[in-house]
Amino acid sequence: MAKLTQEEVDNLFKEFIQIGNDIKSSDELTDDIQARTGKSLSTKAKRDVFANYMTKLFQTDKTMVKRHQDCISKTPTQRYIQGLKSDAPLTHRVAIRTANNGLVNQGLAQKEQVAQKNVYFQFKIPVNKPKVLTNKERLQKDITDGKVTRKQFDAWTFKWHGDE
Repeated sequence: MAKLTQEEVDNLFKEFIQIGNDIKSSDELTDDIQARTGKSLSTKAKRDVFANYMTKLFQTDKTMVKRHQDCISKTPTQRYIQGLKSDAPLTHRVAIRTANNGLVNQGLAQKEQVAQKNVYFQFKIPVNKPKVLTNKERLQKDITDGKVTRKQFDAWTFKWHGDE
């Protein structure tokens, strides 16, 4: 891993501040903001600098910390961070956050990190493949999520596969 010079660290801090200002002034996360965020977090060394920046920022502007985290968590930003093509599936997510016992239980963080309150670290969190539902499970999920009653369901008419 290449160590960053102090000038590179200073420039990254300036870029993080500018990205934060752009996120704050924009109605939505633009591709430019996501691309710049991804580029500025493209290496482990840069992410370490960002974790330090977030630790300092948390003391003065928790809202901006949340905005940065929301940007980083978006799939397009994750692809920029990891240098993936726009249609490539994610196998893991990069997160810059404080440690907690849930991360320790998953083997992603150390208890010493949890003990350091309000200190940000970088984590590589695996992405679980979504479970492929059977037709029955999918229908049940739609009924449950849509809060469909039996009366509503019985009132529906369906065109069944094979019916003409």
